[in-house]
Amino acid sequence: MKSKVKFPSLTIITVVKNDISGLILTTNSVLAQNGVAIQHIIVDGGSVDGSQEYSLMHSDTHCESKVDGGIYFGMKRGAEIAEGAYVMFLNSGDFLKDGTSLGRVLSQLENEGSEWGFGPVIELTSRETEIITKRPNVIDLQSVAYRRAFVPFPTSIYKKTFYDSLGGIQTKYKIASDFELIVKAMKSSEPFYWNIPLVKFAAGGISYESAPLSWKEEHEIRKTLLQLNKPRVLFSWLKVKLRILKWNFGKILDLLYERGLIKGKHWRDIRGDEFNE
Repeated sequence: MKSKVKFPSLTIITVVKNDISGLILTTNSVLAQNGVAIQHIIVDGGSVDGSQEYSLMHSDTHCESKVDGGIYFGMKRGAEIAEGAYVMFLNSGDFLKDGTSLGRVLSQLENEGSEWGFGPVIELTSRETEIITKRPNVIDLQSVAYRRAFVPFPTSIYKKTFYDSLGGIQTKYKIASDFELIVKAMKSSEPFYWNIPLVKFAAGGISYESAPLSWKEEHEIRKTLLQLNKPRVLFSWLKVKLRILKWNFGKILDLLYERGLIKGKHWRDIRGDEFNE
């Protein structure tokens, strides 16, 4: 099962299910890349809207279309047949910002000799604004594990041998398996951080609508990977409760903004910096 691309530097894995318009957007952004040999693997989860046919036509390596249990199962299937020296995950609907940044970042990552790295991501909000995530003040295991330093999964790139040594993406968790991979990577090797935003992604989806479940899963991941003692377990759980409280309060603020009862810059846009090309 060889790739159409000989000796790819990078494998991009795109998981899709019934999102043909998002898939076309993602695929076109991959095809527009210059300066890097990319193997694009599209993993379809049994779509019925045309995504399956499009995937089979445009994926550089054949990957069977089937109902497979969810997004992490698809990521795992794609990574198992990846041939690139590096691997990243770009889900359907996410897209690369321009045609040159990815090649430059990959060259930086190779020159640094780092096992993995990440950079900022541009969030396309439901308010028709574009917000770029801020650079973390500190990037270490504790800050990443407790979300004081945000590592955007769509902009993370892993050396394939390093990814495999971590056991790859797992399917135990419904929403936070990408976070589990990030914490494992952080435990094993210091990442290289680049300032160039690579990816634009639409906010929302299950990770937002089911955020409390995600945070509970992250708590379980911290307990396991950091081997927390009882006081630290309690601290971690209290952090989850506080985040859920803030999340519920945020939903109330969203409603007040929607009804025009609060004016000015939306509170969610304050979390990052406004992005201008």
